Amino acid sequence: MQDTASREQEPEAASAEEEGVYALNSAFVQQVIDALDDARDEAVYDLVQPLHAADMGDLLGLLSGRQRGQLLDILGPRLDPLVFPELDEDLRDQIVARMSPEALAAAVAAL
Repeated sequence: MQDTASREQEPEAASAEEEGVYALNSAFVQQVIDALDDARDEAVYDLVQPLHAADMGDLLGLLSGRQRGQLLDILGPRLDPLVFPELDEDLRDQIVARMSPEALAAAVAAL
């Protein structure tokens, strides 16, 4: 019976992915942390690239300072500038202070 239940749930998960619906959960956050800890930059990018700006802001707030720095290094100028309004003011200031002038200029220009 568990096989039937598993098969019934799989299409729903695939459907949500196809629609671009993403939400943070502890398993997803742990996947990102594991990939960061293992220095799997491409895997990290593949995981976070489809996130909506609000979800990316939440993720940045959940990571440690070191992990956040790693993620920002991976994203560089590809960080969606729409993330900035989603961030707590203190976190936004920390991220802006860490960004290269080029990445910050690109983010401001995109707003």
